[in-house]
Amino acid sequence: MQSTTAQSDVNKKSPAAGFDSGARLAYDGRAMVFKIALVSLLCLLLNIPLGMLRERARKFSLAWFFWIHASIPLIIALRIWLRLHPIAIPINIAAAILGQVIGAAPAKRRRARA
Repeated sequence: MQSTTAQSDVNKKSPAAGFDSGARLAYDGRAMVFKIALVSLLCLLLNIPLGMLRERARKFSLAWFFWIHASIPLIIALRIWLRLHPIAIPINIAAAILGQVIGAAPAKRRRARA
């Protein structure tokens, strides 16, 4: 009887108290690496067409800012839903920027030739 009480006291003091066991284990192992890689790949692929659209807009216009930031709500929702570790933030940002650069490259090359 006393061991159960002592164990429940430990659970109350634990920083993970109030979360299910899946939340505590969400940052562990290969599953997290896979989730980060998956979201980063999605960031890259989603931002390629957005980079194409951004390149057609006048620089610093409202449309230009919209196309740069259009993928952010989806990325944030995926990060929350998949419970990604905070280390994924700079990785996802880098993937999104790379997607924008890749998407804008053909239009920039065409303009340089003309």
